[in-house]
Amino acid sequence: MDVRSILRRSALIALAAPLQGCWLLGSSDATITQASRVRFIEPADGATVYTPFKVKLGVSGYTVRPAGQGGDSSSGHHHLIVGAGPIPEGDPIAFDPAGATPHFIHWGMGQTEAMVDLPFGRHAITAQFADGAHMSYGPLAAAKITVTVVGVEVAPPAPVTTTPAE
Repeated sequence: MDVRSILRRSALIALAAPLQGCWLLGSSDATITQASRVRFIEPADGATVYTPFKVKLGVSGYTVRPAGQGGDSSSGHHHLIVGAGPIPEGDPIAFDPAGATPHFIHWGMGQTEAMVDLPFGRHAITAQFADGAHMSYGPLAAAKITVTVVGVEVAPPAPVTTTPAE
């Protein structure tokens, strides 16, 4: 390969590098990129936890708002899906009765963290970001971890106060 070919190839790589990972999805007006992402802050993937346990989520590329607010493709709210996910882009995220499998936990007030109560055992949990009408932003706006629930978090007993005998 001659010097001119090497320089041409290097220039193309340098021009393409900033665009790497930024691609539009489908034909909708959404501008979801790989930079728009959901992540679990806690617990870590593979964690062993006691129930209830704190789930804390982060998101970049979106504004977190309560359900029903926003109306554009740059905002929304979180859902947790226990035992399934992610949800395809544009599909609604279900609401379900307690105990259903998969189990959908709706964070419609714009929460970014909450205590989650799951039965003992291993659970796959997907964090799925959706718009104000609960329509999924798809796999690029989702993250998945696995946790193993091994016990129940027991609150410390309340302090005992005594009144001196008279």
